[in-house]
Amino acid sequence: MKKIILGSVLLVSVLFLNYNIVEASENESNQNMYSYQKNSESTVRKNQEDLNKTDIKLNNLIITSEHSIETIDVELLDTEDKVIANVYSKGTSELIESFSEEKAPNNLIQNRAKTSTYNSTVSARYRIGNSKSKIYVISYANVNISAGSGWAQINKKPSKIWQSPDSSGSWVLKNKNQSVRNTKFPTTSLGLNIQGLVEISSNVGTDMGLSFEVMKGMGFNMSGKSQNTWYARQNYNSTVYIKTMW
Repeated sequence: MKKIILGSVLLVSVLFLNYNIVEASENESNQNMYSYQKNSESTVRKNQEDLNKTDIKLNNLIITSEHSIETIDVELLDTEDKVIANVYSKGTSELIESFSEEKAPNNLIQNRAKTSTYNSTVSARYRIGNSKSKIYVISYANVNISAGSGWAQINKKPSKIWQSPDSSGSWVLKNKNQSVRNTKFPTTSLGLNIQGLVEISSNVGTDMGLSFEVMKGMGFNMSGKSQNTWYARQNYNSTVYIKTMW
């Protein structure tokens, strides 16, 4: 009987130990998946050239938001392959814009000066219309970066800049135009001009649950009549400001 009891105790102990190891491993894996923080002096600061704007540090790059630091909350997600910043209206869950920067590949080899050079896709997701709008346009740029200990630079003109609608519906972008403000490289600051026109037809709007009145209330220019075929249109003109130093 003692042998049976002793064996049972050992079996329970082994199972308990294995459970703790698995649980610890899962927790460690979840922690490595992403880290989260809100406004922090190390990552979110007032833009020193315009105190009504906010600089947000992603990975090696800093993106400037047009909104003042007093009016926004910034949620930073540090994932395995990118850093994401979601910008909300202060004290609310109202998403204004979001930015992301891909990290350098894990297998990237540094040179003798401990400098890494790699390509990163940077994205900026902007709301179109007024504060009630749920329509966002995403702009992307492929940026070539060199980074070392405490410094980084953008080596050349982005190899590609493009735009797309978000995933809210099958609406279209028209008159898209992208351009680079800079003329000299390498640089520690980069400006990207983004223009276009959002067009949403009544058929698409209905599928998205957006009526004539709702689109008008979101700040879009309306044509047609609410009971017939209508179109909601809104031009946008933005500049994405990227830099490598505060």
